[in-house]
Amino acid sequence: MSRDARAAGSTPGPDPRDWIVLKGVSEHNLRVPELAVPRHGVTVFTGVSGSGKSSLAFDTIYAEGYRQYLDSLSAYVRRKLPKVPKPAVEWISGLSPTVAIEQRTISRNPRSNVGTITEISDRLRLLFSRAGRHACRACGREVRPRDVSERLRALILAAADGPVTLTRPGGGSDGPVVGPDAGPELLARARQAVEAAHRAGEALVAGRDGAVVLHLTGGWVCPGCGTEARATSSHWFTPNSPAGMCETCQGLGFTYEVDPALLVGDESESVRSGALTFFGDRRRSKKTWWPLRELPTVLELGGFGLDTPWKMLPQGVREVILWGRTDEPVAAALERALAEKPLDGLIQHLERLFREADSPERKSFYQLFMTARDCTACGGTRHHPEALAVRLNGLNIAEVNALPVARLPEWVRGVRAELAGTFLADLAAELLEQIDVRLEFLLEVGLHYLSLDRSAPTLSAGEGQRLRLARQLGCGLVGVTYVLDEPSIGLHARDNGQLIGMLRRLADAGNTVLVVEHDQETMESADHLVDLGPRAGTGGGLVVASGPAAEVTAHPESRTAAYLRGELVVTSPRKERRAPDGRTLTVTGARLHNLRGVNASFPVGLLTCVTGVSGSGKSSLVTRTLEPALTQALAHRRPPTGPFDTLAGAEHFSRVVTVTQDSIGASSRSTPATYLGVFDEIRKQFARTDEAVRRRYSTAMFSFNTERGGRCDRCAGKGVIRIEMLFLADLTVTCPSCEGRRYAPQVLEVTCRGLDIARTLDLEVTEALRLYEDVPAVAEPLRILCRVGLGYLKLGQDTTTLSGGEAQRLKLSRELLQRGDGRTLYLIDEPTTGLHFSDVQVLLGVLHDLVDLGNTVVVIEHSVEFAAACDWIVDLGPGGGDDGGEVVASGPPEDIAAHPASAIAPYLARHLRRVAGRTA
Repeated sequence: MSRDARAAGSTPGPDPRDWIVLKGVSEHNLRVPELAVPRHGVTVFTGVSGSGKSSLAFDTIYAEGYRQYLDSLSAYVRRKLPKVPKPAVEWISGLSPTVAIEQRTISRNPRSNVGTITEISDRLRLLFSRAGRHACRACGREVRPRDVSERLRALILAAADGPVTLTRPGGGSDGPVVGPDAGPELLARARQAVEAAHRAGEALVAGRDGAVVLHLTGGWVCPGCGTEARATSSHWFTPNSPAGMCETCQGLGFTYEVDPALLVGDESESVRSGALTFFGDRRRSKKTWWPLRELPTVLELGGFGLDTPWKMLPQGVREVILWGRTDEPVAAALERALAEKPLDGLIQHLERLFREADSPERKSFYQLFMTARDCTACGGTRHHPEALAVRLNGLNIAEVNALPVARLPEWVRGVRAELAGTFLADLAAELLEQIDVRLEFLLEVGLHYLSLDRSAPTLSAGEGQRLRLARQLGCGLVGVTYVLDEPSIGLHARDNGQLIGMLRRLADAGNTVLVVEHDQETMESADHLVDLGPRAGTGGGLVVASGPAAEVTAHPESRTAAYLRGELVVTSPRKERRAPDGRTLTVTGARLHNLRGVNASFPVGLLTCVTGVSGSGKSSLVTRTLEPALTQALAHRRPPTGPFDTLAGAEHFSRVVTVTQDSIGASSRSTPATYLGVFDEIRKQFARTDEAVRRRYSTAMFSFNTERGGRCDRCAGKGVIRIEMLFLADLTVTCPSCEGRRYAPQVLEVTCRGLDIARTLDLEVTEALRLYEDVPAVAEPLRILCRVGLGYLKLGQDTTTLSGGEAQRLKLSRELLQRGDGRTLYLIDEPTTGLHFSDVQVLLGVLHDLVDLGNTVVVIEHSVEFAAACDWIVDLGPGGGDDGGEVVASGPPEDIAAHPASAIAPYLARHLRRVAGRTA
């Protein structure tokens, strides 16, 4: 038997080349002696969060495949490509070039959109620049290059209405007078004049009675009025190019304007006590009134003072403070002062400071008092007027980008028909074919409701990942190993079958598809299933079961298999659901994006799940309408404004907390201990020891982030040293000075509770909790980490190594540390991302505990198991994009399961029957 077959155990087929074989995998927490994964099929890696799935699929298989591909290139090419270090694995065979489609958050750049991500925009702008019909922006006539013969025919047509004289603007008469009865000789002279102007690139016009009737200039010049059309390059059709962007908004489609509603807070307060949010409460402050230093004088001249409540100030005085001018009557002294010396109001000062701000942080600060509004110059299209004058099949490029993907194939067919029979048909054929292919894959991944101009920051993580998946499908590669990280996130249960079909299509094309996934339907449809565990962190990293899905499902020791068999079911930790008590948070007339005047109520004191198919408007309603509206209402104590009519029920809350899928950050110095503030208290404990006091060590000596502290000088407290290897991946080696312990030797001589600071950071959360159980400032955060299922993390673990699910639960833990008054609204975006069935059960316990304290929790979620365990469901739909944006149903899960129009109803009903069968 060959080595490959032995490594694969009893599962490999007759040809060992049909398997990817790994030996001695020790990346992160993995401890895998041998593992065989089939090629040319769909393999799913599953297991509890932190068991090592991503470490195996991405940090080992993908990294090694990418590294082997780089090794096949020349040293010169390798220097220009991203490099990855060699993973901790003894041997891998049967690996083809790898492509990773990760769960990472898509670009936050507002210039990035669906069209740029899928590269459809590149083809569209080339199509418009080559085949678009240019309309003159001045007179509307078609503008295009015309040859000499065509211009001569136009001249004869113009002369039919009366004699015309050929002249060069500013140069007098240069040609003959052409009349209705011009003979061959006269027309020959006219042709010579047109040809001469064409060769010289000079302007030539035909005039009659001192007025120009025809422009005969070559190139992109309107024959009617002589206006030049400049949008002849593909650069004119992208708002990300200086040539094609709107000059007013710089291609963003919106401009920031100071909003007076955000500048004025509580009107019952005075200027000194915080009526103006920019200044805040200045009663105990010695700060000046910069940038509006004239503020005290304005109030005094108006007959008032800094302690006068804002609502008691006349409208004219308020307008002078905000705008620097007013048409309302004011005191004579103030009127004279404004006449003698014009005044810039607070709004003008803030707009100036925003323009002059030289850092993103300063701009972000001033944006707190500003509102983004559609650019009045381009109407929010982002494009230069020149580009908008070019049309294909009746639409300009901004109108095409605004169409839903589902309607774009019809437009493409119209373009083909319009260009048929012209020389442009062959030119556009390949571009249209490439656009068609990419649109087809966008439709297959269920993104029919998106438009090409949909900004990347507004996309959910699931939408972003499916966009990347569609782009890869459009490439048509064969013989590649695709590694996907939870492609089902953000996908409704109704659309899972479509995703599974796509994965199968990738595999049938001759590719290997490796998927990190927790979705039951995806696992059951896989050719091969690898279950990692049995626990997380150092308690995981082992292959519990590996083989065909049916075999793994029958495995007696696999916790995943127990859920697949139905022996274990995700259920609510409460025996009975909470019922609404009449208090609600209600938003009416919500109309952001595709929301169509939505009226939605969220019961106070309940765990509410917002469901709906992708693109139905869940994020638009919760995180982009409800969250900013309530934040504004709580900050300013007055009715908020925004893309909605009213918000009622804000008085039931004291604060709002949003936990999204955004990453914690990219700093390698961030750890769970520093993120939760535990490390500060641990350093204080070390600084209080007798030895530290004797040596006069402060808490700074025990920080690995402080330059003047006790960190290792050679590695700057990182524990590792990165060595640049030119065309090879940068090599990361353990620091030889501190041996990876981050600290100088003298600092490690100080111990607290039997451990030095380096060994303390190497403790798992559960171990550290036992050690510091009597220190509340340390024990409480660690106890919360254990409650959310992160007890296996190490205190000093780099947060950049955390999975998406781990990072979100770590953020949730920090919010749970806040001592609330039971009047907090928690808005959580898809918290089950990256979570195993058992982890979802733990998460439900934490969220229900929050509600038991009197808080309100609203969760955007697609997980049927999670929705069934909530108190209340608000279901949006019925479809996505233009077909969504309505509240289909709201009520307890049992009511939603029986609703005929709800997309989640059949899946919810099936799960509730399973739960009822388990509890019966």
